[in-house]
Amino acid sequence: MKKLSFELLSILLTANCLFYFSKSKVFAGLPLCPRVAEMSRTLNPGKKFLSSNFENFRNADYLVFVGMPSSENIGLAQASLPTDYFRSSTSGDWSNAGSWESSPDNLSWLPATLVPTSLANNISIRVGNQIGVSTNVSLDQLTIDGTLEVQTGCVLSIPDGPGDDIKIISGGILRVISATVYTSTINQSANASINVLTGGRIAIGNGASLVGSGYESFATSVVNVWGDGSVFEHNCATTFLASGTYFPNPASGASIPIFRVSLVSGTPGSTADFIINGLLEVNCPFSFSGSGKKTFRDGITGTSTLTLSPALGTTTISSAAAVLGGSGLTLILNRTLNISAGVTVPLGANVLLSKTSSANVAKNGGIFVINGTIDITDRTITNTSGSVIVNGILKTSAIGGLYNPGNIASGIITLNPGSTIEYNGTANQSVTGSGVLGQSYYNITFSGGSAKTPINAVNVHTLGTVKITSPGTVVDATAN
Repeated sequence: MKKLSFELLSILLTANCLFYFSKSKVFAGLPLCPRVAEMSRTLNPGKKFLSSNFENFRNADYLVFVGMPSSENIGLAQASLPTDYFRSSTSGDWSNAGSWESSPDNLSWLPATLVPTSLANNISIRVGNQIGVSTNVSLDQLTIDGTLEVQTGCVLSIPDGPGDDIKIISGGILRVISATVYTSTINQSANASINVLTGGRIAIGNGASLVGSGYESFATSVVNVWGDGSVFEHNCATTFLASGTYFPNPASGASIPIFRVSLVSGTPGSTADFIINGLLEVNCPFSFSGSGKKTFRDGITGTSTLTLSPALGTTTISSAAAVLGGSGLTLILNRTLNISAGVTVPLGANVLLSKTSSANVAKNGGIFVINGTIDITDRTITNTSGSVIVNGILKTSAIGGLYNPGNIASGIITLNPGSTIEYNGTANQSVTGSGVLGQSYYNITFSGGSAKTPINAVNVHTLGTVKITSPGTVVDATAN
């Protein structure tokens, strides 16, 4: 049965007869209107015979002719209306109707005969589908569960409609690969909002394409909403604007969005202050520069190396619930890193404070909790009137030992059951004795291929272990 859209009826109906719209091939409805001579053979081929009078019959499946056998009745393909619901049916270009399905009621779906615009009731890009935009597109009430890719040539207009104008749900991505600047590509009305939910992501670049400037505006917008664990990613070989405030409009006070740096060129920074109201995730090596203050509210995590240049303004991790984390984060501190009381190295984290650093970590009061692994090399942690609590692994290469003097000159250090202190310096090291610590070690490891000399007696918990793991490592235990 050949399917025809309403717009093709005038080509087919060239006989003087009655016709009906029906849900079956056999007549089951009332006459819609008679065919008259003026509407038959005198019509030009291709002339559209579709009016608002027919819109109530859009759910019909067949056009039925009176007095003709049912085999002559015509199957109808419903034509999409601009106000329909639209959803992606496959990956493709936005401007190709074949990329879409439409529905008048969000229940029954058919291949679309036009592409969605801001007039659509709702638009959805489904899981596994990538829709590219390379022309002018106006959209509203768009839900991204797959990927929307903004390409060179695209002008994306986002008017302010009811509810979220764009909603990016978990796993959904809005990716920009346009070489054109933000102001020429994104036309977002003053109150139009993009809501990035937990697990949703806006990505600038794909790791290959050079992207125009200014797309940080997604993150600095005061109307865009960022959920807990939502991601703004810089993934192209250009620099990003490190000034102003990222994520000024979190979904709630407890939301921690992520600024992920996967690829960057240059040294971001300026004389203006830079605040990330979320977590900085470092997945490629880069340096911050500029004399403006840098504030990473919820901490730093990642798999690569972050350098704090000497000329930076005050650099701070400000939240009491912040983390130093990631499976391979290295910090080169050429500027003091100030951390608030309560910062944690979470379980599974592996953090290194590089020995090439020329500055240290400052913490005045409160606790610093180590649940994962941190190698503080020969860096110091100012711990005035505070406490360092070790539940995981703390490594040190300081020649003066771990505590008083050593890495932590004052305050309290607490070694909980299951904790490990590793002396891993390649130069000869003093080992802080239990009398200075005020407690026994739980586990202690010696590595680095150098001599380790306890300052006084070193006691180890009866359930703990003592390990020597590197060739050439010698422990002088005569003081015990």
